[in-house]
This record gives sequence, C-alpha cells and structure tokens, in this order.
Amino acid sequence: MILHGSEPNRSNRRRCGLAMRYLSSDVRAYLDWNTNSIWRRGTDPTGHWANHPRPPGEHIPSPDPARDASLDR
Repeated sequence: MILHGSEPNRSNRRRCGLAMRYLSSDVRAYLDWNTNSIWRRGTDPTGHWANHPRPPGEHIPSPDPARDASLDR
C-alpha cells in the first residue's frame, strides 16, 4: 500500500512520482532491490548493496540502447 497526500490527478497529463528509501546497510533486500541502490554515505562491509555512481554529465543512460542512440542524433 502506498499512502500520499496528493489530490486526485484530474488532468490529461501523467503524474510521475519518485520514491526514496533510506536504510542501514544491515537491512537485506528481496526481489533484487539491492541491485538498484545508491549509497548516500558510508560503506557496505557485506557487499549486499550495489552502489551506482552518478553518471558523468547531464545525460542519464536509458535501459534501451536504441533510445539512447536516437537521442544522440
């Protein structure tokens, strides 16, 4: 269940959300959530959590290489 305080979206425009979860490194993730993590600070001595560094520049790569190629034109 997700709770939020926004009013219903009655427009034609899509609503987009962002969820951030802060937790300690001793927490264990299910369903491979740990593969998409970014450390805020500190270290993970167990190596359970991935740490994806910030991409260089302003371009954030897409999971779809064909989409990235079309944007580079």
